[in-house]
Amino acid sequence: MQVAGLTKLSLVDWPGKVCAVVFTRGCNFRCPWCFNLSLVISELYAPLIPQDAVRDYLYARRSFLDGVVITGGEPTLQSNLIDFIRQLKSWGYQVKIDTNGSQPAVLQKILDCKPPVIDCLAIDLKAPLDPDKYSRAAGLQVNIEDLKQSLRGAVHSARSVYLRTTIIPEFHSQEDIKEIENIYRNLKKINPHLVQVFQEYQPPVLKR
Repeated sequence: MQVAGLTKLSLVDWPGKVCAVVFTRGCNFRCPWCFNLSLVISELYAPLIPQDAVRDYLYARRSFLDGVVITGGEPTLQSNLIDFIRQLKSWGYQVKIDTNGSQPAVLQKILDCKPPVIDCLAIDLKAPLDPDKYSRAAGLQVNIEDLKQSLRGAVHSARSVYLRTTIIPEFHSQEDIKEIENIYRNLKKINPHLVQVFQEYQPPVLKR
């Protein structure tokens, strides 16, 4: 696991849970509005955190934290992701994965694990499922069938599933937003659609 970030305590990354957040390094998308560029662009990569340090912290906090969120970057690109999750489960953690849905075979392998290795899944739905619009949102060519397969696999599983969308006012039209909502409404067994409006970071004004 290439871990380049660790939030030791979060109350917002998993609704209703007190959790830690593990940020994996590397992503196969290049979203123009990405706020985790130090996990995505090799020239900007943040230093890796030693795996032993991550595991030691999570083991020590296992009686306090409810769960661990694994995000990125794109965690399904990590070759030993399932082994890492199984270790977390052996310590009693609930596990949530955040994914862009581009790796349906990997995602299905995770969902098919017996006993189950994840308790919750969040898929970023970046645009309507139109190849041109989605590729613009992701910053490169996207296979829409892969996204559809990931969505089908997620909603047919027994896991808790969230869809997340960041609305970019300069990019998403009202029609786009309606199409995204229609995708959400057509899915079964899914939690509330998590929608946020992108706001460019503004540094604080320091008062003298």
